[in-house]
Amino acid sequence: MRPSPLCIGPPPNRHIGGPPSRIQPKIRTEAFLEAMASVGLKPVSTISTDYTTGAAVSATKRAMAQTKAPTAFIYRPDLMAMAGMHYLRGTGVEIPRDVSVVGFDDQRVAEYMNPGLTTVARNSTQRGTHAATELLRLLGVDLPGPGPLDAPRLIVRGSSGPAPNDKASAEGGAKP
Repeated sequence: MRPSPLCIGPPPNRHIGGPPSRIQPKIRTEAFLEAMASVGLKPVSTISTDYTTGAAVSATKRAMAQTKAPTAFIYRPDLMAMAGMHYLRGTGVEIPRDVSVVGFDDQRVAEYMNPGLTTVARNSTQRGTHAATELLRLLGVDLPGPGPLDAPRLIVRGSSGPAPNDKASAEGGAKP
């Protein structure tokens, strides 16, 4: 999956995901950083948390308190992105004017957020079926191979846009 220029501006950006003690968040973070590097984007700062909304809000607060505020937040999963958006809007931050927010999972409620949450969609049912089929085959059950998985897709909605510096350049304004 390639990072989208629609939602990832110049650093600093923040990737907020699961605990590094679990294999899934570790693999996702490594893949995300590799994808960023593959298109020439600088690495983002990763904040590891548990998957709770409270942890998302706490990580967002810490990131916003830093000297240079982020131009984008990338959360895993969508629920954390929704909590981060709620916190940011409560502090007067306008999404996407001031900062872009991107989630991961494409939860059904994501499109109904205000603004709609830009997210990465993946076919969870297909992935579960694939995993179960592979497990059963490893246990000796005679089943055909599950076939290839659909690639994740970026669903662009209203929570992402050009980075603040990019907007100033496009409008002929000076960069801060």
